[in-house]
Amino acid sequence: MLVAFQFCYYSFFQAEEKMRVVHDRKCKKLKRLDERGAEAHKVDSTRSLIKSLSTKMRIAIQVVDKISETINKIRDEELWSQLNELIQGLTRMWQGMLECHHTQSQAVREARNLGRLGSSRKLSDAHLEATLQLEHELLNWTFRFSSWIGAHKGYVRALNNWLMKCLLNEPEETEDGRPPLSPGRIGAPPVFVICNQWSQALDRISEKEVVQSMRIFAMSVFQLWEHDKLAMRERMMANNDLERK
Repeated sequence: MLVAFQFCYYSFFQAEEKMRVVHDRKCKKLKRLDERGAEAHKVDSTRSLIKSLSTKMRIAIQVVDKISETINKIRDEELWSQLNELIQGLTRMWQGMLECHHTQSQAVREARNLGRLGSSRKLSDAHLEATLQLEHELLNWTFRFSSWIGAHKGYVRALNNWLMKCLLNEPEETEDGRPPLSPGRIGAPPVFVICNQWSQALDRISEKEVVQSMRIFAMSVFQLWEHDKLAMRERMMANNDLERK
């Protein structure tokens, strides 16, 4: 809905700008006609056109102001409320993931103590298939996690860029260049401040180390599958030799 209102806003705004250009041009023409003492009907025709353009410009400005008020109301009430719900939901999700990962980490540490029993376990085709399926699921998990983080960053960045365009503020010049625009410093509504801080925080965070660790984990499982497959083949060959003897 906000995008639709924004589109209407820019459409009327551009139309008003075009009429303003034509209006200024006709005013200059009217001035030249008056200075040259042109015929009355030419002067009256130009003056009538200027009056018509002025009326249309006033109507366009009123429409733009009304649309702007609607956009601000939706942004500061509905969008802000929805963003609050989204942030709270993401907070609960990350807390749940943290607890889940703690449990998984504990299970992995306990499983390391079972390494001594590896030589006595019985390998089978079902065992190999389960290990390979786990490796595939880990790769899929890694891909989806990377895509989700990318989508998360892209959404927040796009939302923040859109909101920043709504701030009519010219950053001050400094010796080191223009400082980044801070919505909080200029007293912008909370939705501007939160989205700007959110976008900057995500830009400072990199998921590459996590994704690389997930890929290494999947590779380790695949190496385990290769090792078990080779071990099962060697046992089968040993059993066949024993049967022949």
